[in-house]
Amino acid sequence: MGVVVPLVVISVFAAALYTRTYGSIDIPGTSIHLWNIIMVTSPQLNVINIIMQNVVLFTLLYSFAYVLLYVEPGSSLFFPLKFNPKYPKNTLIIREVYRSYRGILICSIMEYITNILHSHNIFPIQGDSEFMNTYFNSQDIGFSSLVLLFGIVYLWGDMHFYWTHRMLHIKWFYKYVHKEHHESYNPDPWSGLSMHWFESAVYFSSAFLLSPFVPLWISSLLYKGLIIFPLEGHSGYGSWNMEGSHNHYIHHSKFNWNYGSSPLWDHLMGTNYSDTNSNRLTEKEANIQAALVGCQISKGIKNETKEK
Repeated sequence: MGVVVPLVVISVFAAALYTRTYGSIDIPGTSIHLWNIIMVTSPQLNVINIIMQNVVLFTLLYSFAYVLLYVEPGSSLFFPLKFNPKYPKNTLIIREVYRSYRGILICSIMEYITNILHSHNIFPIQGDSEFMNTYFNSQDIGFSSLVLLFGIVYLWGDMHFYWTHRMLHIKWFYKYVHKEHHESYNPDPWSGLSMHWFESAVYFSSAFLLSPFVPLWISSLLYKGLIIFPLEGHSGYGSWNMEGSHNHYIHHSKFNWNYGSSPLWDHLMGTNYSDTNSNRLTEKEANIQAALVGCQISKGIKNETKEK
């Protein structure tokens, strides 16, 4: 998956450069502009248009990743990089796809509400101040400021994911909400957004909670980013030599460690997994969580979680 996501990022910047120079790119047979899907949402867009934007973005990227990694010849080509040599059952994949599109619908409704609040000048709370116009104008912002801004937004999203994810591992939330996501203990691309409807709302709230403080184009970018980001950690492929590559896979196979989308907060809070940092309490809770989805946890980082 270290190949797929960088390609997506490069494609986004290439599309941004092209459209700034030559205008928008139209998707053949539709009235949808690629620039609008990737970068900007207009307050005038209705909920149907936003749903279509997000469905197209999600379907293209996730279908591409699944076909590349799980359908021949790609599945054989990339097989040496697969963490668990087994493949998920088709019945699970069907549930994952259904839950994912339900999550996209929830995301789209939240994004539409954000658009409405912007169109009525409720968001952002700074209004049309000189500060906002100077530092957040999507057409005039410099490259260094853009990189800094993206870094700040990423750190916010990373922090939000870690702490809400830890909340979802509290016994009640795990049993009645987060368990659905952990049915994918051998994840595939469709696992990323396969969640209980409440968890989907919590996950996409990262963009909604940021939107009162930033212009619409930034919160819109984060909504799109939250659709794309789960591909990295849920492909089922990667390298054992790169922590960022296998970090979230270990969370799915071991259940009770590695709560972050990146290793940052896990190292800060001591929740990163290794063969030496576990204790009886965390192991007991992890086994309880695994049992709720019908599997058991093997010892060691590279040993696989097994079905009962």
